[in-house]
Amino acid sequence: MDGGEAADLSIFIVCVALLLSYSLLYFQVASFSLCGKKFMNLYALNKQTRKEWVVLLSQDTKEGINAVQTVRNLIIAVSILAAATAALASTLINLMTDAQKLQQMQTYADIDPFSSTLLSPQIKLGIALGLLLLAIMAFAQSVRLAVHVGFAMRVVASGPARHAGLARQTITFMRRSSLYFAIGLRFIYATYPFVLYILGPTSLLIATVLDVAAQVFFDIVPVYPEEEEEEGEGEAEEEGQDEAAGAADGHAALQLVPPAS
Repeated sequence: MDGGEAADLSIFIVCVALLLSYSLLYFQVASFSLCGKKFMNLYALNKQTRKEWVVLLSQDTKEGINAVQTVRNLIIAVSILAAATAALASTLINLMTDAQKLQQMQTYADIDPFSSTLLSPQIKLGIALGLLLLAIMAFAQSVRLAVHVGFAMRVVASGPARHAGLARQTITFMRRSSLYFAIGLRFIYATYPFVLYILGPTSLLIATVLDVAAQVFFDIVPVYPEEEEEEGEGEAEEEGQDEAAGAADGHAALQLVPPAS
């Protein structure tokens, strides 16, 4: 293995480690604090809100239709994303079978000082294609579970007391649907650096760093604690009560003072 192949392999390993490390942190670390502010990732926020959503709608028999409509919108959104991913995968397959285009891209890759013949262009595109196919599988599983949620929510809403066990199972379905959707997005995000890998390992490294930075920007949202707002509202109410009590005492004192003759 010459110097170019060693550098190519090192960059490949570093980029894979970066993508895997961020994905693991995304699913394991729900929230963190930075500069005195608390932040939470969207997956953890979805787990919390979707559980509350299932519990809230399952307690009212009239909310079953609303739940089914919300799940239907979720299924449509995921299906559109899966269709777009399939179209992109088809484009990669056509590119992999076009020898002339691959040869032209290889001339671009030769400009990279760390370029080598360690992996052929077909293998590089094959990695990206495999990630897209995994994303489609994850989206399909997300839609599958969302369909179960739609049926289960309608049954639970018809009698929350009689279907308490099914309500808990519906929460699991909803969380798993959110999990597979998030996994599908991870695979799509990881696809782009490996598509650019065909232009050389330097492109892979730059694309991976930018990709991870974009994921952090997309996935993290600030947290606004509800407890502080509730405490502030409570203090305002107490101040209002104190002012009302003081005004009442002053009015009573004025009534006790005899009028001047």
